[in-house]
Parts: sequence; C-alpha cells; structure tokens
Amino acid sequence: MTPDDHALRHEMDRVLRVGRLIVLAMILGISTFAVVATVLLAGGAVEGGLVPPGILPLVAGAVLILLFTAPIVRRVVWESAQPAVEALPQRWLTALLVASAVREGAGLLGIVLGMLAGSTVWIIALGGAAVAALALTFPRGEELESEIRRRGGAPLRPAPGSPLPPQR
Repeated sequence: MTPDDHALRHEMDRVLRVGRLIVLAMILGISTFAVVATVLLAGGAVEGGLVPPGILPLVAGAVLILLFTAPIVRRVVWESAQPAVEALPQRWLTALLVASAVREGAGLLGIVLGMLAGSTVWIIALGGAAVAALALTFPRGEELESEIRRRGGAPLRPAPGSPLPPQR
C-alpha cells in the first residue's frame, strides 16, 4: 500500500467513525425527545390541543416528504463537486450528515406538532419514522468504499482494526 493509499484509508476510517457517532447521536436525540414528549403529555405537564388534530395528517405528509427527499439531498451534495480522491471521504461525510439532518428535522417536526396536538400516537409514529429512516441509512463501510471506488478511488486493503470491509 502506497503512502497515499494509507492516508486515504485512514481518512475513510475516520469519516466512517465520525459519521456513525453523529448519526447514532441523532437517533438517540429523537428517541429521547419522543419519550420525554410522550411522558410530559401523558402526565399532564404539557397541554395538548394547541394545534387542531386535523392538521396532523398534513404534518405526517410533510414528514414523509422530508424523509423521502433526504436521499435526493444526499445525492445532490455528493455529486455537487468533483473533488480530488483524497477529499472524497470528507465529501461523503458531508452528504451523509446533511441528509441525516433532514431526517432528524422531520422527526423533530413530527414530535413537536404531535405534542402540541396532544397525540402520543402521532409523536411515536412520526418520531419512529425518522428513527427508522436514520437506522436504515446508518453509515456502512461497504457503501463508503463503493462510492469512493465509483468516483475514481482505487480499491484499498483495510488497515488493521479498520471498520471498513476487507476486499473480496
């Protein structure tokens, strides 16, 4: 492995670890907020009914639109420039985080409006949809490796202890 390959592999390992940590924090944040909102609402600490319940299907539609557009946002960010091979891991991380932030925002929107409407069902459903979307798109080494290769990076052997998959 050349020094450039080693540096690229090290950067890929780093962005994968950072991406996983941040997406996990987003999942835990949405989950915690949904639990707190549900407990506050069920315990009477927060008064529901501030938003008419009829608005919740519209909110659900907005949340679904955001969740379905997140992959498009990710692709647009990823494809927006043709950086050097060394900069591809950082570009991949940026695209991942922007799309994940859209998913997180969708979940928070659903939870807040569910709480204001006084509906624990909507809090759980819309928060759960965002958590599921984040979990299904959790950063994978195979995906990073494939995207780097597709954009011109050579296949690399993983460093010892790397979270990236071994070459086949």
